[in-house]
Amino acid sequence: MVRKRVSRKSAVSKRKSKKHLGDSFEAQALQELQLLGWSILGTQYHTPYGEIDIIAQKTGCIWFVEVKGSSSVHISYERVSKIKQIRIQRSIEHWLMDNDVEYDEMEIVVCFRTRDGLDWIANAFDGTDDD
Repeated sequence: MVRKRVSRKSAVSKRKSKKHLGDSFEAQALQELQLLGWSILGTQYHTPYGEIDIIAQKTGCIWFVEVKGSSSVHISYERVSKIKQIRIQRSIEHWLMDNDVEYDEMEIVVCFRTRDGLDWIANAFDGTDDD
């Protein structure tokens, strides 16, 4: 059996690199939302259940945005696992309890950063814990 020695520094550097890449995808999505007239209510909102990448509002609609990067042009909301979907839903509930915001409509949106730019999937999943 051959073992590959991985230094702790290398693993930490990879995590920081992924975080930096994710942050740049989120910044790009944030910029596009602002250009489209969305008001940003929050970014990287941390809860005990997870994080909401972007919270935006426009004309009575609130978007809770999960940003994903992809090296492929073939994208799918299915890249957000069921466990992640549940965490997002619980994080949204937490945010709604902490914030007194009026809205008519709420959507969970997945924004994919691909080679060709940004793709947005509104109502990417229904936000329920049921299978």
